[in-house]
Amino acid sequence: MKRLIDEYVSAQGIDPRIAPVAITDIHFLDEVKRKKNARARASEMKHALRHQIRLRYDEDPAHYKKLSERLEAIIQQLKDNWEALEEALRKFIRDELEREGKQTVPGLDPRLHAPFFGTLKEAIEKTQGQELKSDDPVFKEVVDLTVATVDEIREKIRLVDFWRDEHSRRSLEKSVYRSLLRSGKIARDKIAELATRVVDQARNLHRLLVWGNGKNRD
Repeated sequence: MKRLIDEYVSAQGIDPRIAPVAITDIHFLDEVKRKKNARARASEMKHALRHQIRLRYDEDPAHYKKLSERLEAIIQQLKDNWEALEEALRKFIRDELEREGKQTVPGLDPRLHAPFFGTLKEAIEKTQGQELKSDDPVFKEVVDLTVATVDEIREKIRLVDFWRDEHSRRSLEKSVYRSLLRSGKIARDKIAELATRVVDQARNLHRLLVWGNGKNRD
């Protein structure tokens, strides 16, 4: 996914090696307004959004994959209407910033737990062959599984130089594997790969997991 984003950005004549102003920067939209026309403003926002997705993709693959797909759909739909695309991308950015500041799932901290919840929920939906709704009893079970998994990960990775010790990493993967197996919610032949993905995610989010306080849970 990240490679495709880079290829698309390059095709638009924008060097992806030059980082734009981050969409989370309070001055971002002010910088965009300084562009001379709608096409330039829309292009700046596209570049910044793709950069944000590429930069944070490994933290929350489930979320950023969906975000990328939504972004591409908007661009394709409005590609010949720069004024409409500019307005749609402004709304896209505002909605994403608002989402990041809110707790969307009761019982989960939006920063600590939500990335792992997205990964586990996606895997369970593939096993069940249908999307999980918030009123589905299994939904609450995924919330509980997420919290338990993150708590376990946080406790283990606090050790100094944890990620430099391959034995510690393998031990964590096995522990996550056992937790996922006990849940009974994921196809058995998919659990090992999922456990590896969850641990990879934990490594990308190490600083947040170690230093985050997780006090936003209901």
